[in-house]
Amino acid sequence: MNETKTVNEARLWVNTVRVIQMPVEKVSIEDGFGCTICQYSTSVKGTMRNHFNKKHQGFCWSKSSIPCKVQCPFQGQLKGYMQVKDVIEDGPEPAMEAWETLLNTAFNDAVEDEEREHSYEDQDLRLMNAFIAKIR
Repeated sequence: MNETKTVNEARLWVNTVRVIQMPVEKVSIEDGFGCTICQYSTSVKGTMRNHFNKKHQGFCWSKSSIPCKVQCPFQGQLKGYMQVKDVIEDGPEPAMEAWETLLNTAFNDAVEDEEREHSYEDQDLRLMNAFIAKIR
């Protein structure tokens, strides 16, 4: 059974759980950055830079952060990004790549067939047949 949490309990959870295993449904997934020191996440480079200036002085933000997928499931007092571990990429890209590959293969095969039909060897053979027919 799901328990209803108070705002304070929810705030505690949000502050302690910064990485979620699966994305929250109906909440947009964005490209972002995750801190490798404390698991802080954001969608903006400048915000990550500010985080390092305030929390991890002496560390280089670009070397101690990683690109990741993030979500912002809450608004208001609980607003903050969470890093999403297992994002299932479903969309037209794999099908589009397969279609493009198939189209390129078919095109290359057609070009090769056309070149074979009009190759110089075939033209030489036709000329030789015409020459032989004239000689006879």
